[in-house]
Amino acid sequence: MINMPHANSRPYDGPDSVHSGVHLAPGPTSRSSAIDFRFLPLELTSRCRQLIKAHHGAKGYWNLPDLLWDEETREFIAKQANLQLVFRRASITRSQKKALKGYILIITVLLSLEVLASDFAGWGRRFPMAKRMATAVLSKYLPTARTRLLDYYLPHRGHQRLELVKLLTPF
Repeated sequence: MINMPHANSRPYDGPDSVHSGVHLAPGPTSRSSAIDFRFLPLELTSRCRQLIKAHHGAKGYWNLPDLLWDEETREFIAKQANLQLVFRRASITRSQKKALKGYILIITVLLSLEVLASDFAGWGRRFPMAKRMATAVLSKYLPTARTRLLDYYLPHRGHQRLELVKLLTPF
């Protein structure tokens, strides 16, 4: 199950850390090797979600499942019980709104990992511990797809529409 952080939850990255709105909650579907995504900064996950929604709001949501249909991405989702549960529920629901919400949640986690690990717009410098963890996750599970989603959402980062790049600027 994916849960929102509790208001009194402890910071992970020190006093300036912000918890993500998405993290794995303990429960029967959690595996001991499952990644706890609470290290993802809330501000970053929020901005990634905004970028994803802005992109698909302009171009359509039809290809969200296709973005997750990459071999390494599928294997990563399969190894994370809670992401697998979200993906499965999104894949079989009859509600388009619920399906899109699930796919956006998974893509938000993946895009946030890529932004941190690549230090896009200074996010890695701002959250160095989170950057180390994101780099470790990508190196282990997604070694050849290091910036696949970042390249999709911001393909020519130097020549991209300013309003989209600003969505991921931390300051």
